Amino acid sequence: MINKLILIYALPESDREEVSAALAGAGLPSFFVPESSFSLSLREVLEFRAGGEKAREINEPFAVLHGLTGEELDAALKALRGGPVSLKAITTPHNLEWSGEKLFGDLKREREAIRKARGKRGR
Repeated sequence: MINKLILIYALPESDREEVSAALAGAGLPSFFVPESSFSLSLREVLEFRAGGEKAREINEPFAVLHGLTGEELDAALKALRGGPVSLKAITTPHNLEWSGEKLFGDLKREREAIRKARGKRGR
């Protein structure tokens, strides 16, 4: 398995050069996960296994940050800030077995919960 990599899911071709250049400028390697691998676990993608199928539920770009130091994590978040990738996650021993589709669903639910909590505080 790759020790350090930023996986990018569902990013349109037109945005890939911008994101790749921003991450490369921060000295960080990235990999654009092909649609055919969306149903694979994060571990399988990090091992560059082939197969799987396109997940129908991934309709927005997201990044998975794997194996980064604290300094690299800060650099990655700075490089991605303001760009087309707004959802981000970090790999954990637990979520390495999740598919991209499952992680995406969790990220969307978490974002919605945060929005609702912010809305309640503003009342």
